Amino acid sequence: MSLDTLVRCSALGTAVGLRSSWALAGPTLTGDTGAGTRLAAVLALAGEMAADKHPSVPDRLGLVGLPPRLLTGAAAAFKLARRAHATPPLPIVAGVVGALAGAVAGTWWRSWAGKRMPDWQAALVEDAVAAALALGACRGTAR
Repeated sequence: MSLDTLVRCSALGTAVGLRSSWALAGPTLTGDTGAGTRLAAVLALAGEMAADKHPSVPDRLGLVGLPPRLLTGAAAAFKLARRAHATPPLPIVAGVVGALAGAVAGTWWRSWAGKRMPDWQAALVEDAVAAALALGACRGTAR
């Protein structure tokens, strides 16, 4: 297994920590999948991005928000590692650590940026960072 695969799995995990729907969307939008699967991934992304702007969304570091992010970070890293023909255990750990880092960084960012700009603008910046991380991590891997 290459260091590149671990970095990609960590980056994808980080994107998942920011927006959990990138676990499905990253590998799907950059892989050989059907139009229906791609549409489902785009709809999941759009739904999460819209919901994230609402103040009643649970804390991503809380008991409701963090475990699903860690699990989806692991699942996304597993899928990406399989695509790269790598043995999954270390990439899965990288995906989980990335998801934790993304969740913590996203919480910090929104707190810091929320004092300097409207929250929806901070959320859009976070959306863009998550997209760049996920798509960058998934592009160029074997399919």
